[in-house]
Amino acid sequence: MLTSPNQADWNYAVSHLDASIGFLTGSHLNFQLRSIRGPCLVSANVVEASPPSRMHLQSQFRHFCLLHTEDWHFSLVPIDAYSTNVIITYGLKGPFLASAWRIKQPIMAVIVELWVESLKNTLERM
Repeated sequence: MLTSPNQADWNYAVSHLDASIGFLTGSHLNFQLRSIRGPCLVSANVVEASPPSRMHLQSQFRHFCLLHTEDWHFSLVPIDAYSTNVIITYGLKGPFLASAWRIKQPIMAVIVELWVESLKNTLERM
């Protein structure tokens, strides 16, 4: 499910997704995400993909006219036949990091919460 091309069908955080070559390393993704401030458009590159267990996405945005970088790491680590740890790491780099984080933090918190809740609900139905 981490690399499913139809994310919008099960993932409450994603309202639209276009992927150049799916979720393979080197692919370019255009997401429309739901957030507390309305639709959030994200253009990201898949830096590394090891389906079905790991994916690293990277995107860039301008804050105070200077480039900042976001890194998303998703890992699914099986514990046993019925349990999996979901590890999501978000990194932010740039010259106005503190100011950018104050804006991004509430948006990212809602997106991650929606994504994890979607994953949980979908897997429980299987």
